[in-house]
Amino acid sequence: QLRAMSTNEQYTLNLDEIERIINDLVTRTERIFSEYDPFKKNEAIHALKTINNNEYKTLETSLTEFSRETSFSAANSMASLHKVLKNNQISFFGLFAIMTLVSIALTVYIYKKITQPIARLADTMRNLADGNTEIPILYKNRPDEVGQISHALSSFRDHIISRNQAREQLLYQKELAEAASKTKAQFLAAMSHEIRTPMNGVI
Repeated sequence: QLRAMSTNEQYTLNLDEIERIINDLVTRTERIFSEYDPFKKNEAIHALKTINNNEYKTLETSLTEFSRETSFSAANSMASLHKVLKNNQISFFGLFAIMTLVSIALTVYIYKKITQPIARLADTMRNLADGNTEIPILYKNRPDEVGQISHALSSFRDHIISRNQAREQLLYQKELAEAASKTKAQFLAAMSHEIRTPMNGVI
């Protein structure tokens, strides 16, 4: 299983060496027990001691070396993983900062191009409703919806000005008519007096 998980050629060689030592150790031990002769007890004990002293020491050395290399590789892997995570964290914060700046820029753009012009046009409409026709109409040169609203307000202001001028003209004509009627009445009264006075003398 370790050999299947390992991608390092050196690890595979170490595992092969450890497996070879273990197999050799098992084979020699099985041979000693299978060839055991009670009359050769001392030779069997000496063979087992030889295995203990040599094979186990070799196995221990191989396992220690493999453990050391595995630990070193694990440390390198952890360092690489930490570096990757740190780079990803920096990338995330960089992306977050860029998104924040883009959001701020978009908010400022919307405020400058849409919110502020509409607020100013709404204030212009209130002034026109109060009768202030001298106020200038802004943003008429814009080709978008804000420009259309501005043109509509300009037409509304022109209509108010025309209506006020027509009303002033009607008031002027009314004053002229009233003055003419008053003059006519005064003339008729004077003529009536002039005619009545000689007639009274004749009578």
